[in-house]
Amino acid sequence: MLSVILFAALFAIPLLPGLREVRRPRDDGRLEIPDGYTREPRYFGRAGRASVAERLADAPAVPVRIAAGAREGGDVLGRGDVTVGDGARVANVFAGGDLTCGIGSIARAACSDGDATFAANCTIARWVDAAGDLRVGRGSDLGVSAAAGKTVALGPNVRFGRVYGSPVAVAPDAESDDSAPVDGARTIGANAAPIDIIERGDLTVAPGAIVTGSIKAYGSIVVGANARVTGNVVSRADVILCDGAAVDGHVFAEDYVRTGRDARVGTAALQKTAFAGREIRLGGGTTVHGWIVCDGLGVTGS
Repeated sequence: MLSVILFAALFAIPLLPGLREVRRPRDDGRLEIPDGYTREPRYFGRAGRASVAERLADAPAVPVRIAAGAREGGDVLGRGDVTVGDGARVANVFAGGDLTCGIGSIARAACSDGDATFAANCTIARWVDAAGDLRVGRGSDLGVSAAAGKTVALGPNVRFGRVYGSPVAVAPDAESDDSAPVDGARTIGANAAPIDIIERGDLTVAPGAIVTGSIKAYGSIVVGANARVTGNVVSRADVILCDGAAVDGHVFAEDYVRTGRDARVGTAALQKTAFAGREIRLGGGTTVHGWIVCDGLGVTGS
């Protein structure tokens, strides 16, 4: 009998905390998960503006200029236009108007309620956000995130992690990847009826073909020159968009995404995402309507 009582006690002890919680709930509230970072492409800009709203209201209404080569350890705030001179270093810069950063300037974060223009070889350590257009010169580094309320224009050899714009366009003079189709890959042409294609190996869409559906391959996918896929393109390896190739849907590659000249992802009416797990390399004239996301290196052609 004693052994039965001891067994029942040992069985009941682990249940006591749960029974106490049922009687007097202390952890029955909703779990708060901030989803703005993942769902809002301009999250950094909105959060940054909110953090300096009171100080920005007291900032000068006249244009603010940071001299070339200057070093500013504190935040630079201006309710109007802000200009950062060549080679200047600033912490965080917030402009109520347009923001202009000179050649080789460096900032931790940059935010503009108008347009933002970065000359060649600028460096943003964390993020940049512009309510208007964002223009980035050759050889600049955009840090973790860059976003604009309107268009984003990227010069040659610009490095990035995530970019969002309507659209994001690469300068025509940037070099383009000229990749040949994968040897031994299955080649498909136009399909008459909407159909999703799944391939266990490599896959090539023939030049000029129109595929009305989505494509998924466990190998590499090459969308030939001037070909179009109306759905998504998903690869467990690489995705290569040749010159003039277009994908109306999302592009997802676990390894690399490379584009030729004048390639396109998404449409003006439907914003989409180009994602690569390791590297995205965008050729001259490439246009992405929506997000570009890379867990590794993102760069435009030299």
